[in-house]
Amino acid sequence: MIVGIGLNILKISYIRVSNFLPGILVMVLLMCVQYFY
Repeated sequence: MIVGIGLNILKISYIRVSNFLPGILVMVLLMCVQYFY
């Protein structure tokens, strides 16, 4: 039961991260491109 709650929290946080991650990755990529070129 405790493991199920932990997995549920992980799932929610994973969904939030997967929602925010693309934007962060794009920003980092753009910063790297501006830095190197």
